[in-house]
Amino acid sequence: HNKTSAMRPLLSLALSPFPFECTECGDCCRVAGDVWFDREEARRVEGAWSDALVYESSHRRVRRSEEQCHFLEGDKCSIHSRRPQQCRAYPFWPRILAGRRWEDEPCEGIGRGDVVELSEDAERWAAWLRRFPAEAAAAIDDTERWARLVVDLGLCPWAKAAVDDGKCFYFYAEEATSSSLRAAVAELDEVDIVFAIFPKTKKKKTGALEGRDDDDDFPAFHDALDDVEDDLLHNYDAQIAGFHPSWTFAALPPDDPLHFEKRSPHPTISIIRAADVANAHQATARIATENERILAEKGYRALRDTFKATCGWSMPHSSQ
Repeated sequence: HNKTSAMRPLLSLALSPFPFECTECGDCCRVAGDVWFDREEARRVEGAWSDALVYESSHRRVRRSEEQCHFLEGDKCSIHSRRPQQCRAYPFWPRILAGRRWEDEPCEGIGRGDVVELSEDAERWAAWLRRFPAEAAAAIDDTERWARLVVDLGLCPWAKAAVDDGKCFYFYAEEATSSSLRAAVAELDEVDIVFAIFPKTKKKKTGALEGRDDDDDFPAFHDALDDVEDDLLHNYDAQIAGFHPSWTFAALPPDDPLHFEKRSPHPTISIIRAADVANAHQATARIATENERILAEKGYRALRDTFKATCGWSMPHSSQ
């Protein structure tokens, strides 16, 4: 769902601006978008989770299929009595009420029956949204699309099964330290790859260099990788790889396409079991040579444009 418009405050109306009567058609479970659960809501449906879900530091999200919500069975919600606030409040969502575009919603119950009082569920959903970590959710979405792009380009063939099968765990952390990643590493019991995502450095206005990020955090991020790698490998038998929006190989010119082997939309660390790396040793040994060939064939400009369009990647310095 559009997070920007959804964050607008709920209109203080006693009545909804449209009549509504639920027909139990299930169409609201077939619209595009995600369903989010806070920790308490997630606890209530514990045991119903599956590979259709991804995790973020304070919320869980249903990964939607192209057709419908994972929990929809026929026209019925399989967790209806335990469904989250987001579902309970539909169609009285802030973006629908504020936009007055209810007639465009794919819900046959809208327009039926009487104009109804706004339920407490709608008020609770508006309050829920005000606590929602929108920045983290957007970063996770970018990273999912980046992981898909990397696999589709053929840059990491051994990760293809994990991405295709949803065996990836996306975790948003405030800083690249071992302590912030330990909870995420535990997820390797259930998934094959953990992606830990970190906030971008904010751009500053600096006079003639307005819009340029002169505080790019890539050097500090790169230095932190060594400490994190030592701790996770020795204490958790986990192997990491770092990625960053402005990752640059020092020996290469700025427009060399090989930089995109390590570029991602957000500072990111991938974590896998060390044993999996050892088992894939022969395939891993060929990746560097094959990646160089693939990226050279694509070219820097084509890769730059594809990364921007697909996953929101951008270099801090606009000249590149």
